[in-house]
Amino acid sequence: MNWSELLEIGGKVKIEMTLEELRSFADYIIQNSTGNISSKKSNDFDIGGIELAMEVTGYAKSTIYNMVSENKIPYYRKHGRLYFSRSDLIDHIKSGKNDNQDSSSNILR
Repeated sequence: MNWSELLEIGGKVKIEMTLEELRSFADYIIQNSTGNISSKKSNDFDIGGIELAMEVTGYAKSTIYNMVSENKIPYYRKHGRLYFSRSDLIDHIKSGKNDNQDSSSNILR
């Protein structure tokens, strides 16, 4: 069995291996997952639904819907569904930055 087949087993598995085999398996995981993790975060999850908007902004679902209806938040609508871009939401939040505000009044509006 090779390392990729071992990863595909899933579930709980009890495996006996030497320390050297364990190190080799750990190296295999690191070498084959580092690129995939960063590309998944930046590409696959950049567009999402209401859950993404809630995650990025910290607002409740009803607040997001209210902001959409008032065009106060960037969104896309396709076939009657709402979509949000993580980068658009972050840019939108950053655009509200005011360097002259004191820290006690620094809230999202």
